[in-house]
Amino acid sequence: MSKRSKKGGLKNPPAVEVPKDQITQNTLCQFCHMGETKDILQSGRLYKLTSGKTTEYYHYFCLLFSSHGVQKGKDEEGLNGFLAEDIRKEVKRGESIKCDFCDKGGATIPCHRKSCKKNYHFPCGSLCTTPGEHYFIFRNNMDSFCYSHAPKQTKVSHVVKDSTCMVCLSSIANQNPDTADSPVKQVCLDNSFTSSGPGPGRLVSPCCGRTFHRDCVQKTALQAGKAALKCPACSTKDRFNEEMERCGIYIPHADAQWEMPENSNFYRFDDMLHMYRKCDAPTCTCPRGRENSRPGSQYEVIKCETCGQSGVHIACGGLDFRNPLYVCETCQPQDSTETDDSDDSCDDELVKEALLRHEEKRLRLIAEKNRLIEEERKRLEKTKNDQVNMINQIKSIFSSSEPSSSDTDIQYFGSQRVSRPPQAMIQPYKPRYATHMPRKLINTEIVTLDDSDGENSNDTSGIVLNQEEEPVESVLKIEKVFCGEEASKIDNLNPALADVVFDSKEHSDENADDDDSDIEIIDMPVANKKPRVLQEILKELQEDPNS
Repeated sequence: MSKRSKKGGLKNPPAVEVPKDQITQNTLCQFCHMGETKDILQSGRLYKLTSGKTTEYYHYFCLLFSSHGVQKGKDEEGLNGFLAEDIRKEVKRGESIKCDFCDKGGATIPCHRKSCKKNYHFPCGSLCTTPGEHYFIFRNNMDSFCYSHAPKQTKVSHVVKDSTCMVCLSSIANQNPDTADSPVKQVCLDNSFTSSGPGPGRLVSPCCGRTFHRDCVQKTALQAGKAALKCPACSTKDRFNEEMERCGIYIPHADAQWEMPENSNFYRFDDMLHMYRKCDAPTCTCPRGRENSRPGSQYEVIKCETCGQSGVHIACGGLDFRNPLYVCETCQPQDSTETDDSDDSCDDELVKEALLRHEEKRLRLIAEKNRLIEEERKRLEKTKNDQVNMINQIKSIFSSSEPSSSDTDIQYFGSQRVSRPPQAMIQPYKPRYATHMPRKLINTEIVTLDDSDGENSNDTSGIVLNQEEEPVESVLKIEKVFCGEEASKIDNLNPALADVVFDSKEHSDENADDDDSDIEIIDMPVANKKPRVLQEILKELQEDPNS
């Protein structure tokens, strides 16, 4: 959780995504001076960051690829870890840096090649097509490259000659489109190619050698995510994803869009849970009707073993109660012992009968579907009416509790007045925060940039590492322990140490009769006062050969 300030509010409140319909001329990014961008990634979407009384707007990818951007906070603080104070410093630094495309300030994204002097905004670099798009590598330090210094695909030995993109399936011929008889049929995302192989606007799969539109791969990655993205041609996953990330394709670390809760009907799980429970026998003897199925009784509906779209009661179909097996007439094989001539003559009649049965079944199912839809519509209409009545009752309660114009002057117990009941606040949408987004590498040391030299911003001499030195505590150290005869020799050689050396038995508890310890402990504080005496005694012990 984000820390709270002294006034009680959040110290670093999270940024909130701005919906497309709310982007205006007053909601522009402080870096690229744009609101809604035309690139596929939408510059990481626009976010509103409120700090105190000021409200500012930023694109997340404009800030993520900024060369001096620092993520000191957590995901729920600021703009996915970018705090408001650090963002303002980066905006101030980029005011004097002009973009090579739009010639506006705030171009804080440089080419990662040190010898290259290009600076640009994220949407400007993404939309560049001459000579080619600029690359943004979404991993590690979030580096960016201009087209001249971007990673290139040089291996062409495995490239397939067919130039059809397997994502959009656009048919692009290997002829010049400028000619009058050009057979070019379709242009994919305004970025077509006339030949296979790597180049501007196209990528080659490292596994199967197929050529894809770069925009097609990026759109597929946004829909599939890290969990489901794979090569559209050969379904290779790890190798394909690694190469696409190296070439600047953004693959979000999320599940596929079709597996999200808002798209839960993609697999039609509700239909899978619906089981066929109806007796299709010509004559149904169940007293409760054809749709009744009571397991374990003779009126249990047994489905067809082959298609599962037809069934009968055990009693209605004359099935074995212990081992009921049922195959509908449509799925039941037709055994015939007649000659070939008779088979040919009866084919037309059998086909007609089968078509009639299928048509009757289809009409019956349609009627059943319409009946269920009508029942569901009536039920929902009744529920809607009940809810409307409930809302009207609640509104009447609130309206009756409001004070009238004559009651506003009535006071109770002094100065207390009648207050209106609190009104319910209805939010139009649930705000989306900038969490679970790509981040830069986490540094264990906090880096502080010295702003004294604004021109040499790439010089590392202004970098100061904030490290706290831990105080070294003085620890007592026992250098030597004397016991037994050695301790008695020390007493005989120099009686001056009588107050320094003492026996552990004398200081032990009187009740501890079973203490066999003969370790002589030297009091270190006293020993430090007489270091010369100890050194002389130790020297004498080393010279004595009998010791």
